[in-house]
Amino acid sequence: MRRNRDLKECLAKLNAQCSNNNLKPEQKAQIEIARDRVKRLGRKRNPSQAEVFACVNEVAKRLLSAFLQ
Repeated sequence: MRRNRDLKECLAKLNAQCSNNNLKPEQKAQIEIARDRVKRLGRKRNPSQAEVFACVNEVAKRLLSAFLQ
């Protein structure tokens, strides 16, 4: 159950960032893509460790590129 709680918390934080009015359209798009990727991970019944690492890697890259512009 811990995994679901962590995913829900992550999605809540990404949703809060998306609703921020101070974001540029490019930043908002990157955050929405990252949010969708986390949602897809949450739908998997038993993701492998490699799938979780790949998701974290992609989300981190997107968020870094969004906020380091």
